[in-house]
Amino acid sequence: MEEFTDQVILENISLLAPTQKFYRGAMLETKDLERCCPLDNGHHEGQEPSASLGQLDTLPLELLQPILLDIDLKSLTVLRSVNRTFRKTIDSIKEYDDIIAHAPTSLRAALSINLGSWISCRQLYNTLCSQECVECGSFGPFLYLLSCSRVCYICLREDQRFLPMVPEYAKTAFKLSSQKLADLPTALSIPGRYAHSTFPQAAAGEPEGSQITNRIKLVDRSAAYKAVYMEYPSLEQLKEYVQC
Repeated sequence: MEEFTDQVILENISLLAPTQKFYRGAMLETKDLERCCPLDNGHHEGQEPSASLGQLDTLPLELLQPILLDIDLKSLTVLRSVNRTFRKTIDSIKEYDDIIAHAPTSLRAALSINLGSWISCRQLYNTLCSQECVECGSFGPFLYLLSCSRVCYICLREDQRFLPMVPEYAKTAFKLSSQKLADLPTALSIPGRYAHSTFPQAAAGEPEGSQITNRIKLVDRSAAYKAVYMEYPSLEQLKEYVQC
């Protein structure tokens, strides 16, 4: 495993420079996420709750918080909108509060691209607290939301594991049934300008990529691979079965 020396960190930071076309054309922009997914956290201070949590009021807070921590982000966001009591209870969860304080863009991103139902608050928090790329162990400054994993620039750029697929191609390449395909985490792209390597719709004549106006469905390549693994446990059978 590569050590996080000053040189390694500097090399990774240099990859994030705005001269990198891949970075500009394939990452979710903070300003777009703020526009697509405004958060109300911190906008209700001083408003005392008057409603209840219903039957959940029978649970002490120290038991309720771990339960809520394992709820998916979309459901947690919906619960916050029920009443002030739910909002105050969820905001009191340390992990959730830390995400809002230090990495609200990650929450916005998960909700904006339709992955909020697949990621729990605990899972996102643990990933954000990690440092290593899930693939190679180097410093991982990027968050690959389809598997909620830390990834380094090199793996994100070159490893096919982090190249999402449109459902139609995944179904053909992995010979997935419609049911298995429906069980995979599915993201919805945000309209914007993307690099040519991100979507085939990007016109080659535009150096900075193309403006994509429609929302495109994407599934995780590794999740599709795992969906057929149990049927073909032999590596040789699996390689013959899978076409990508």
